[in-house]
Amino acid sequence: RAADVRQVGRNTQGVKLVSLDTGDALASVAKIEQGDEPVEAAPATEVTPPTPEAPQS
Repeated sequence: RAADVRQVGRNTQGVKLVSLDTGDALASVAKIEQGDEPVEAAPATEVTPPTPEAPQS
């Protein structure tokens, strides 16, 4: 839906992008630029020990 919102020439009343439930509040909004190159995850720096398997019930 965000692609359908024109950046220039829209009414000054704003555009509704998300509906919140009663009591919910929006904390922040960020624009994510889409690049041409894929983003690679950083290598893991922490080793997590394996956890024992839970008994089957």
